[in-house]
Amino acid sequence: MMLMKTILLIRNKSEYSDQLKKFFESFDLRIYFTDSFSVAWELIKELKIQMILMDSQTHYGNGIEFCTKLRSLDYEGKIVFLSENINEKNILFALDSGADDYLCLPMSLNEIKARIRKYLPLKSNKTKLSFGELLINPHQRILNFMGKYVTLGRKEFDIFYHIVQRRSSIVERRTLLDLVYEEGHESERIIDSHISHIRSKLWQLGGPKIQIQSIYGRGYTIIYQD
Repeated sequence: MMLMKTILLIRNKSEYSDQLKKFFESFDLRIYFTDSFSVAWELIKELKIQMILMDSQTHYGNGIEFCTKLRSLDYEGKIVFLSENINEKNILFALDSGADDYLCLPMSLNEIKARIRKYLPLKSNKTKLSFGELLINPHQRILNFMGKYVTLGRKEFDIFYHIVQRRSSIVERRTLLDLVYEEGHESERIIDSHISHIRSKLWQLGGPKIQIQSIYGRGYTIIYQD
């Protein structure tokens, strides 16, 4: 049995830090979060941390100095800076201190994932879901409704899976766009096209029983009619 990989995130507390933590928790990863380098040091001594993501500066210390300390003590895990500080001298200091990479923010969560995959392979932990009599297989992207099957493309499946997971709430278009495209895609309307394709597949399976409804000005929700 493979052990779950562990990431340590060292950043000031913020909404973005919370988003990062939730994002990585959706993969086969255990993630610890702190804004204190002294707390981080205790975690590193206690746990097997495969990767450290950190800012170059928090309210409680200097990331570059911390990186230098870790490498001097033969820490062999990956160290990646994730910072809004894009001063060239600061970046060079970080790399010279032993960091594996320096990612400059702002950057979409999907791009961060793609870059980190170079150092620490990420595996989605999507599990099989059911919605009424609809069975959802994430490994083959198959929807099974009472013995009838359809397959969704990767982007359509990710969008549909996300909506079903949050079936009791409204999922915003912007959230879905960030889920399947890197930041800077030209329009949220591309999500409408994906939703239209998903609706066609759902109609093939169960007619009007399973519907993705548009909520004007907000996003989408899904309903199941018995």
